[in-house]
Amino acid sequence: MARNIRSRAGPGRLAAEVSTFINRRREIAEVRRLLSTARLVTLTGAGGTGKTRLAVRVARELRRAFADGVWQVDLAGIGDGSLLEYAVADALGLRGAPDVPTSRLLIDYLSDRSVLLVLDNCEHLVDDCARLVNALLRAASGVRALCTSRQPLGVIGETVFTVTPLSVPEPGVALATGAAVTYAALALFAERAGAAVPGFTLHAGNLKTVVEICERLDGLPLAIELAAAQLRTRSIEQLAAGLADRFRLLATRHAIPGHHRRLQETFDWSFTTCTVPERKLWARVAVFRGSFDLHAVTTVCASDDLPVEAVVDSLAGLVDKSIAIREEVAGQNRYRLLDTVREYGLGQLGDTDGMPALLRRRHRDWYLHLAERFEAEWFGPDQQRWLTRLRLEQDNVRAAIGWCLTTPGESRAGLRLVADLQYYWLVGGALREGADWLDRALAANSAATPERARALHTYCRILVSSQGDAAQAPERAQEFLALSRRLDEPSLVARAFHVLCLTAQLDNDMARAQQMAEEAVVRFAALGEMDATVVSAQIALARTVLSQGDRARAARICAECYAVCAAHGEQWGRSQALGESALVALDGGDVAQATGYANERLRIKSALGDTLGIATTLEILAGIAVAAEAYERAALLLGAADRVRQQLGQRTFASPWLRSWRKEYVAAAVGALGEAGFDDALRRGTELSHDDALAYALGAAGDRTRRTRSAKPAAEAGPAAPLTRRERQVAELIAEGLSNKQIASRLVISQRTAESHVENILTKLGFTSRTQVASWVTKHPPS
Repeated sequence: MARNIRSRAGPGRLAAEVSTFINRRREIAEVRRLLSTARLVTLTGAGGTGKTRLAVRVARELRRAFADGVWQVDLAGIGDGSLLEYAVADALGLRGAPDVPTSRLLIDYLSDRSVLLVLDNCEHLVDDCARLVNALLRAASGVRALCTSRQPLGVIGETVFTVTPLSVPEPGVALATGAAVTYAALALFAERAGAAVPGFTLHAGNLKTVVEICERLDGLPLAIELAAAQLRTRSIEQLAAGLADRFRLLATRHAIPGHHRRLQETFDWSFTTCTVPERKLWARVAVFRGSFDLHAVTTVCASDDLPVEAVVDSLAGLVDKSIAIREEVAGQNRYRLLDTVREYGLGQLGDTDGMPALLRRRHRDWYLHLAERFEAEWFGPDQQRWLTRLRLEQDNVRAAIGWCLTTPGESRAGLRLVADLQYYWLVGGALREGADWLDRALAANSAATPERARALHTYCRILVSSQGDAAQAPERAQEFLALSRRLDEPSLVARAFHVLCLTAQLDNDMARAQQMAEEAVVRFAALGEMDATVVSAQIALARTVLSQGDRARAARICAECYAVCAAHGEQWGRSQALGESALVALDGGDVAQATGYANERLRIKSALGDTLGIATTLEILAGIAVAAEAYERAALLLGAADRVRQQLGQRTFASPWLRSWRKEYVAAAVGALGEAGFDDALRRGTELSHDDALAYALGAAGDRTRRTRSAKPAAEAGPAAPLTRRERQVAELIAEGLSNKQIASRLVISQRTAESHVENILTKLGFTSRTQVASWVTKHPPS
């Protein structure tokens, strides 16, 4: 019920708990025990039993056991199995290159890491989840998976744990008020009722009624929460009477298992408690995936029988009834439905008046309009805001594209939508996904249209941005040029020459690249155009003339681009100009100026979340460090860049010219430090967190960076904090390769005690993995 945030306790991402977690100690302990021996545990159960909350709580308690973090992937917003791998990569912060399959990116990244993946809401993607989890577990021995699904994945080695409803008193059991909260269902009702009606408590006068309500709801947490929310508008007695009447009416109409039936009945009952406008909106708003804002809802869902004012009031009513969830994200209010609530809404929509198709089309039109605005406003002061907005809208954008490409007669709109998102794919780190959508959209639209030409432009930019397909990029660029000429579109022809410049750079034909860049820049000037692509063409020209020895002209072009971007409040193009300016300054021997340019570029890239740009800037700074004879710093920066590149599935610069430069300065650093010294510094760079790497690169290293610069390899670390006798025993057993369960058995202690000892050892020695502890034991035998 809350947006994902990064854990302060270490790497990873888990949904924040914003309401009380009702005690499930037995279940938590059992799932933790299962994960200590099984690499795949699936929590199953009916919708509304609390699988997600249990999984998140277990994962949070296990954070210290996984050196590289626990990562939650919410699949409720993913309607197409082909997007599963992207969702996992997004959660891990991986940004794949177009020529690296996402499955390979995931396997390469996870192969040597200790990670717990929490795949949440797998039931509608069971086969896809099974294939992916099976592949990851086979390839990455340090990975474990905790899944939630209404049915098992069916993977060999899977351990299934059934999440049952919350405990309720047995019928007829006399219950004292003070003992009521020992039953989880009653405790949950009391807590949620207190949130709906401040001051609500369980007492002798209402206890029997609350027990009756929880019994009728079979202890289902979601059903209890929906019911408790009704206390805002009715008394506890009215709530109980309404449930009783509704369930008697429905009892003969459902031939489905008990817990599923109770949730269905609860939704049916909640539906009847809504006003007519609220019912209509519940059904219509279910067309959205993930989260959405009020403007989108009013545009997509309003109609003659549900005007905008009624939509606004009804959405507030659905929030009051806990049917819709409101949350503040990036300073704005957004809304979402739980997956089970959304499914129910879709079931109420029907198809008697063509409403589902109308809503899908309106939904698509809204996100197409959003993409068009993004493209039109990209060259301006709101780039960071736009990237944040599109990342929030990712599930809905995917749904809109997918609908276009699977609905007859709509693929051309899908082509427009994918093409207009060019700078989201390029700067937002979604190169692989953008390339895949473009593959599908272009295949579905072979006609010679302006939409196809613009899509080819976007596709070519993606291919050449990060070591794209060397064979396909030039071929597609030539197709783009030919089609633009055929359509007599001068602006597109100019853009085609820019792309041809980039493909020539990939071939290391810098003379031809300069010729193509000159042609593009001249054509743009004749048209009087100025946008991010025009700036990119000018920057490409600056690089080509620098490679040909004309440093002065390259400097002038960069300065002009920087000034134009600054005048427009534009950030991305400015950062591109700064990168080339750093190379120009370095070519002239001005290390201080080059450092200033690169640092400013890094700050912008970081603010935009431009992962590829961050990696490139770190490599530029490494080259500058070599020029300053700061060889250890250079190796550390290269290590940090390599870590980011690994997230992209890349190795180094796309440009052969820049790769050659990197090869030269790496050789200089190795020569100065020796291979062992270089490798050690490189390794320490790869161990820097994202924030620490940026701080170090910008010359404001914090404590973590200072420790990294002066630290010896983990195996050589000294006993800064002495271990107790028992902790020493546990450390030695860790060195033998024993699990926490095996350690507990060997020392005749509880597994939880063994886990506590392991956590204390890691904290005292400043380590993050059991491997480091084992190395330390080897280096420090008992005295």
